[in-house]
Amino acid sequence: SEWNQALLEDACAPAYAKTLEAAAEQLGPTSAFYALFPTAPSHNAPWSLILPPLYSNLSRIPCLRATDPLMSRGSELVARWVAPCSAMFPDADEPTPPALADALRAEGIWLVEGAPKDVCESFARHCEPDAVRRLSPAAVRAILRRTDAPHPALDSRKWVLALLEYVLSDVNPADPTGAADLEGVPLVPLAD
Repeated sequence: SEWNQALLEDACAPAYAKTLEAAAEQLGPTSAFYALFPTAPSHNAPWSLILPPLYSNLSRIPCLRATDPLMSRGSELVARWVAPCSAMFPDADEPTPPALADALRAEGIWLVEGAPKDVCESFARHCEPDAVRRLSPAAVRAILRRTDAPHPALDSRKWVLALLEYVLSDVNPADPTGAADLEGVPLVPLAD
């Protein structure tokens, strides 16, 4: 019935999100905490109704750990609880190379860390597409195209090479239109 659906979406989902927020502080980033996230790819009704509003609520509260780009320097990484909508999820297919992660932190990007793959996938599956950002070559190209802020990552040769390798990783060299994806990206290899 409509009443039950409204109860699940408007009462249960926000209450469960707040419960997970409190559990984050009590349990820390442990497997016991992450086990509280409903991550099965599909659920039967009526429970399937709760997932989109639950993950929408979760996307706006500090329930995942991310590396603080302002406090992390070199090998000393500082992680904090953040709202997933203000961080970038790792690439689901491959680990983030350390030099790329350092370059993204230099650009001010909060990188989600330690969350299991199924939790990350649940955010992608149940949130609106613009509510969560996933690390991808296209996403990094978009960050580098921004002209409203400086790009500190471009001050390090090591970071530039990591960024260049990553933004080229999905460009097909046999496709002449592939170069259009690189338009406006300020990564030109220069000789020292």
